Amino acid sequence: MSRPKAVTEPVILELEKRYRDGATTLECINGIIAESTYYDYLKNDIEFSERMSIAREYTTELAQAVIARRVKRGDVDSAKWWLERKNKKEFSTRTETTGADGKDLQPILVKFMDENTDNK
Repeated sequence: MSRPKAVTEPVILELEKRYRDGATTLECINGIIAESTYYDYLKNDIEFSERMSIAREYTTELAQAVIARRVKRGDVDSAKWWLERKNKKEFSTRTETTGADGKDLQPILVKFMDENTDNK
């Protein structure tokens, strides 16, 4: 007799519900399936992987839709918020203290001229 399947349709439905409610992966699987089982299914079952991906993105998509509706209605604060995050180079109010991808900023060397010398 074979071992019962760990990831059944009711388990998948519960995982999807928890993801849509904003849970992290560890919060989702807690008390339902083992972490190793979850990751094995993600790696080996394309349908399961796609369903989990869609469920994880659900709340983000809802939030984007809310912001988009507010921007379309002319909400200035929402428009500024969107631009600061989606077009950081042009609209961010933040000052970077690191370079791209967290690397060190590259120093800019400036040569100062001494007014009392002929090095002009």
